[in-house]
Amino acid sequence: MHDHQELSGYIRAQARARGRENQDAFWSGVRESDGVTDRDLRPDERLSAIALVKRLFPLVAHDALGWNVEMTRWPSTTEIAARGDKGESPQFYAMLLADGDRLGELVERLGPKEVGEALSKFTRGVDGIVRQHEGETVYAGGDDVLAMLPLGKALPCARALATAYTAAFANVGKRTLPTLSAAVVFAHLKFPLRAVL
Repeated sequence: MHDHQELSGYIRAQARARGRENQDAFWSGVRESDGVTDRDLRPDERLSAIALVKRLFPLVAHDALGWNVEMTRWPSTTEIAARGDKGESPQFYAMLLADGDRLGELVERLGPKEVGEALSKFTRGVDGIVRQHEGETVYAGGDDVLAMLPLGKALPCARALATAYTAAFANVGKRTLPTLSAAVVFAHLKFPLRAVL
């Protein structure tokens, strides 16, 4: 994230303001924070706010949100693509984004407690469905899902998620059951992830 502002606000080139010393002191303080290791933040690193949050999120996710975030390894897009292809070297993978339809209307019609319970039930099952389709869940919360999958597994996964979403509301739905819409982007391995999202 070379184009983002470094977080401390100090500019290393400003000799009069002792920018280098102030910047070094700021990052030393961050490195000395509870739970931060050299593996999390190298001695020579100076990050933007966005990069620092992305880097340290796994350290605080459990305490802050109750999430257990896998910290040791995240598969590459090449690895995701290869999961579904036993033949040639794959060049593409899929990014799936799913979202519940007309959630506001649903809350008005069924009530916030009922909708919240159904969404929790759906969310708890998302990772299992994505893994059954050889994918990785990037995010699952409420009616939102973001996952990376091999090409041939993305559409079946989207159908399975939509079925699970509707099933989560089976005991609370009145008249028509809620639906889940999904978008799938098929992306080349070399295409920047930022543009895919």
